[in-house]
Amino acid sequence: MSKIFFLFTFIFFNLVTAFGQSLEKKINLTLDKKAQIDLELSKTDENVKKLELLLREKRKILLQRARALSYLKSFKWGGLLSLDDPSKFDLNLKILAKLNQYDFNLFKDYKSAIRNLAQGRIDLEKYTAELQAILTDLKKQEQLLAADEERRKKEFTRANKKSLLTYKGKMPIPTEGQVKLSFGSHRDQENEYAFLVRGLLIETKPEANIVSVGPGKVIFRDAIPYWGETLIIQHDDNYYSIYAGLQMNKNLSDSVQINDIIAVTKGKEFYFELRHFDNPINPKGWLKEVL
Repeated sequence: MSKIFFLFTFIFFNLVTAFGQSLEKKINLTLDKKAQIDLELSKTDENVKKLELLLREKRKILLQRARALSYLKSFKWGGLLSLDDPSKFDLNLKILAKLNQYDFNLFKDYKSAIRNLAQGRIDLEKYTAELQAILTDLKKQEQLLAADEERRKKEFTRANKKSLLTYKGKMPIPTEGQVKLSFGSHRDQENEYAFLVRGLLIETKPEANIVSVGPGKVIFRDAIPYWGETLIIQHDDNYYSIYAGLQMNKNLSDSVQINDIIAVTKGKEFYFELRHFDNPINPKGWLKEVL
């Protein structure tokens, strides 16, 4: 009987973990999609605003031309059509042709601007609807993940196993400072592209203390490109916390407890991530408070 119970417990934990992982992966894929839609929506919105401004300018010019044409109705055309000087007549014809072509192009451009604006508004509605659908889907996924985490908490407690979930909402902020970039999608205004932040980029001061957000063991201690000196702590239940941009106090295989000072910041930027297996997790809701 006991063997069956432990086998069931083992299978249950693996199934639940797999379910949680799939939800976390799905959430991250949804966030990727949201980042792209955010970018398209932002670009389309800017384009619509530019087209609206362009249309107002073209309308203003057309009204000016309409007033000018109204004035020409009272113009004495006899002199313009005089045959006394054929060279002047040819010149006048060319002037009239250019005026007509200019007015024709004005109306043509105005019509094109109206068409482009209408299409821009259609695209704007489409991207807005897509974004709303993504946000609704994301909310459902997050609710499922929260329910799954709650189930896992209870099962780990019953089986007398540990999980970093125990500390969810109680974790200390790893260092003092202000969040420069938060978890989620962002847009580079200058280069017109969307990018995702998988953790927190914190603006801090040099040599500020960095603390562990939970008990665990140091499994990585090395420099990585761009971020410099980086520390990774493995926690129970396949959770990991990542700390980058620091000067380290801990060595490989060192055990740490929650709130232990593990390093100090090296410069003015510090990066922090939480992961479950290889899936990034939004630190919001895990830390006591978000900076």
